[in-house]
Amino acid sequence: MPPDDSFFDFNCPYCGKVNSFPAASAHTLEECASCMESLIVPAAGAQTGGKLPLPISTPRLLLRRFHPDDSVKLLEMIALDESGTLPVSETDVDQWIAQQREARFTRSDAGIYLAVELVEGQELAGYVLFYYSDRNHNTAGFTLTITPPRRRQGLGLEAARALVDFAFDGLCARRLAVSCPSPNAAARGMMEKAGLRKEGEFVQSWFDGNAWVNVSWYALLNEERAARA
Repeated sequence: MPPDDSFFDFNCPYCGKVNSFPAASAHTLEECASCMESLIVPAAGAQTGGKLPLPISTPRLLLRRFHPDDSVKLLEMIALDESGTLPVSETDVDQWIAQQREARFTRSDAGIYLAVELVEGQELAGYVLFYYSDRNHNTAGFTLTITPPRRRQGLGLEAARALVDFAFDGLCARRLAVSCPSPNAAARGMMEKAGLRKEGEFVQSWFDGNAWVNVSWYALLNEERAARA
């Protein structure tokens, strides 16, 4: 345990109650000891912690938690993409949405799904699974799916760039790592345009339903992002 004088106090940005964390926890995502909301631990000396920056806004998109009234739109979106992997069915869609609304990034081992909504018309255009890939919350990752009718419109790249920012500014990750099937040239191009660098390729490591294919891995460190800025 660090000595007592290495801890500092600050107020939760949601409930206002006092929290105490080690100075080494600055700029990490933690939970308020009182209301259990996810908060960003500020630098020592700050009076109030930071809020998780959700929803995420871009010129055309809103990346947000699923709403209770999203069930019909969600099922319609799933029906448009037979290759989708969203673990939802008509019988449990309301329960699944409720679980996602209650999930916390600091506790969910399986990650949290966010809806990708078009600002114009409030249409569900896809979804994101965001997760930490290690217990210490140093590395974050995501999978992004845009529904077939909305592909080739630049929405995936627009969302991916916002997700990169969220990984570092919201989830306070040190490293972001994302993979995609190597035959998917559009996905690989999107990763590169979003600022990630290719780290490697796993040969025939994923079965796509028809054949074993290579998987490409892309990553970015927070310090690399800061240097570019």
